[in-house]
Parts: sequence; C-alpha cells; structure tokens
Amino acid sequence: IKDVQQRRGRVLLTETLPDLVPSGVELDSFSVQNNTELLITGSGRETENINLFLTELTNSGLVEAPAVTTAYDETINLVTFELTGIVRRQN
Repeated sequence: IKDVQQRRGRVLLTETLPDLVPSGVELDSFSVQNNTELLITGSGRETENINLFLTELTNSGLVEAPAVTTAYDETINLVTFELTGIVRRQN
C-alpha cells in the first residue's frame, strides 16, 4: 500500500506542478529519486518569483520540507535554482 501511495503522490505532483509555476519561472528538470526525493531545477527573472513557486509548492501539500537554493547567473541574466523536498504519499 505504501508503494501505491508514493506512486499516487508522484502522479498528482506531476499533474499539479504546471499550475504551481508562476509567471517568470521556467523549469529545466524534474526528478523523483528513491520514490520520494524530489529535485527540481530551473531559473527565474527574480528571486521573488522563485520564492513564490516555493510557497505555492508548500501550500499545495504535495511536498514536505521543500527547500531552495538560488544563484544569479550573469551569463543568462537570470536567477537559477535547485529545489529539493520529499513527495508526500497520497491516500
């Protein structure tokens, strides 16, 4: 049952994720390792846009303990980010 709940969580996250990404943020990659470890990379025009994405993801209840690291990339004039968290199991 636990495995089925984890798969449901991944599917729900995959279906919901596009609605959570605010304007000004682009995702480069999305992966789930070991059935629960989420990694999303991308970029945004401003740190505020990325923080809004983190807030939306947190408020969705789909991810536990999301955390983001950012860095300004002068070559592309954007803020790049790496977001990690744990995909919640869905009943």
